[in-house]
Amino acid sequence: MKTYICPNCDSESRFKGLCRDCTTYDDDGNVVNAVRREELGKHVHDENCGHHHHRHTPTIEQFRAARRPKLTKKQMQRYYDILKEAEFTEGTVEEAKQVLLAGINNEEE
Repeated sequence: MKTYICPNCDSESRFKGLCRDCTTYDDDGNVVNAVRREELGKHVHDENCGHHHHRHTPTIEQFRAARRPKLTKKQMQRYYDILKEAEFTEGTVEEAKQVLLAGINNEEE
């Protein structure tokens, strides 16, 4: 069963609503300052809790990379063949790009 507590006086109750002790009323019985009970054990998110779910806007490069079409199986096989012919087994991504571009230029000629 759910239990609700008052954030000010820590009094427990089985129903949510206003805390009768901490809520202030005027002479007519109307609420002046309402204090709501919170569910026991429920984490309340505030600005200091460390949960920041702000989404960063992507850069132009990230946007284009996300929309870039994936290579087909034939294109991937062609690139792997170019790398095998150049005996490229270790190196950086930039070096692989240079080998691939050189292989594509040789095929076009």
